[in-house]
Amino acid sequence: PTPDELTDTVRRMDLDGSTRVSLEEHYFRVFADRDGDGEVSNAEYYLSLYKKINEAGQRDNPYLYPINFNIHDWDGSGGISFLERKFVAADLDSNAQLDAEEWFLGDFPSDFGPFEGHARPSEDGTPVVNPLR
Repeated sequence: PTPDELTDTVRRMDLDGSTRVSLEEHYFRVFADRDGDGEVSNAEYYLSLYKKINEAGQRDNPYLYPINFNIHDWDGSGGISFLERKFVAADLDSNAQLDAEEWFLGDFPSDFGPFEGHARPSEDGTPVVNPLR
C-alpha cells in the first residue's frame, strides 16, 4: 500500500480522532458493530463482550438489559456510537461528567477535550465535560 492508502485506512479506523487506532476501537469496529453502520444496536450490544453490570455492581439479568443499553445510548438514537461507549467507560464515578483524570485515562484526543471549549467549571472550579443529555 502507498503512504496515502495507509493514511486513509487509519483515518477510517480511527473512531475518536486520536490519529491512532486503539484496541477498543478495533473491538468496536470488528466485534461489537457487527453490521458496520457505526453504531452498536441493542442486539449487537448484548452479543458483545461489553460488561452488563448494574449500579449495584452485579451482572444484569435479561429483564434489565434495556436499562444498561440506555445508559450507553446518551442521545437516545437507539444505537451506541464509539464516543458514547468511550465516555461511559471513562466515567469511573458514573456522574455523567468527566474530570481531568477520567479524561486522561479515557485517552480522549485533546483537540475536542474538556480543556478546549468543551468543558464547564464544576462547583469546585475544575473543568468537566458537558454531559450529552
